[in-house]
Amino acid sequence: MASPVARFLLPAAVLFLAVLGSAEAGTEAAAALLEFKRAMLDVDGRLSGWGGAGADPCGWAGIACSAAGEVTGVTLHGLNLHGGLSGAVCALPRLAVLNVSKNALAGAVPPGLAACAALEVLDLSTNALHGAVPPELCTLRALRRLFLSENLLASEIPAAIGNLTALEELEIYSNNLTGKIPTSIRALRRLRVIRAGFNDISGPIPVELTECANLEALGLMQNNFTGELPRELARLKNLTTLFLSKNALSGEVPPELGSCTNLQKLALNDNAFTGGVPRELAALPSLLKLYIYKNQLDGTIPPELGNLQSVQDIDLSENKLAGIIPGELGRIPTLRLLYLFENRLQGSIPPELGQLSSIRKIDLSINNLTGTIPMAFQNLSSLVNLLLSDNHLHGIIPPFLGANSKFSVLDLSDNQLTGNIVP
Repeated sequence: MASPVARFLLPAAVLFLAVLGSAEAGTEAAAALLEFKRAMLDVDGRLSGWGGAGADPCGWAGIACSAAGEVTGVTLHGLNLHGGLSGAVCALPRLAVLNVSKNALAGAVPPGLAACAALEVLDLSTNALHGAVPPELCTLRALRRLFLSENLLASEIPAAIGNLTALEELEIYSNNLTGKIPTSIRALRRLRVIRAGFNDISGPIPVELTECANLEALGLMQNNFTGELPRELARLKNLTTLFLSKNALSGEVPPELGSCTNLQKLALNDNAFTGGVPRELAALPSLLKLYIYKNQLDGTIPPELGNLQSVQDIDLSENKLAGIIPGELGRIPTLRLLYLFENRLQGSIPPELGQLSSIRKIDLSINNLTGTIPMAFQNLSSLVNLLLSDNHLHGIIPPFLGANSKFSVLDLSDNQLTGNIVP
């Protein structure tokens, strides 16, 4: 049976060793952080409070620690840091978050960051980093968020990107990335967000993307994508945002997009799509924005679009759309913007458009419209822009047009209209 003294000394010894171990860990963490800081230039002195190697880093600016005193996060967002990055921070074995976004860091992304085995969030966005995206980063199996956007990175997306099977968000927009999207991306089954716009990525939009079943936002605008849209996009039942504008995509707008029933924003503008506007898009109950302008659409506007009871913006301008403007569009209570200018539309302006109580901007100019301006336009109290120029409209201008609204732009020129406009 242990003596009372022994019973006292044993817990005390354990406590002493725990404190000693914690102190040693704190010293090692401090040394790693100071080595990491050494690669940067702290021009505003925002990290001047970081102490010597023997200090406890858990009280330093931007440092988060666990209850056990282990450094778990380094967040140095927007501190006007210059210089470069060092992989020395990976000496912190429990580091889960590294955020140095919105600074002026330059140089390459250190491949040594792959040694941060516990890393879940890596945010290097909005700096001046250049060179390649290190393939070594694709060994970070715990990584959930990877933000490299708004830098000067110039390489292909690593072929091993599919190894990041825990990844939920990938933001690499506004760089100089080239090549194709690797087919290995199909393995990222937890991926919810891809934002890769404003790069120089080329090739077709890979059908493998549609295997990322949890995808909610796909942003690939302003690249060099070619070919047709994969009809398998219909698999993405959680998709809310699809931005593919300013590419060189062709073929028809897939009717299957009507199966993406959670879609809220669809931007296909500035491409080379042909055919008509799919009537299946009218089955999107949550759609807010529909942008298919600046294409080569040569079909008609389906009257079924009047079933879109949540849509705010419809822009089908600068195409080759023919036929009439469906009166059913006047049934959309939420519509704020209707741009159909520079098409080949015929017939009269539907009087039903005068029922659009939320409408702010209407542009039907540069078409082949005939008939008169609907008198009901006088009642559109939210209307600020009305452009009907370059058509074949005739008759009198509604005498109280503008009396109930505050026009910023009113253009009725190049028609055969008579009458005056209320000042």
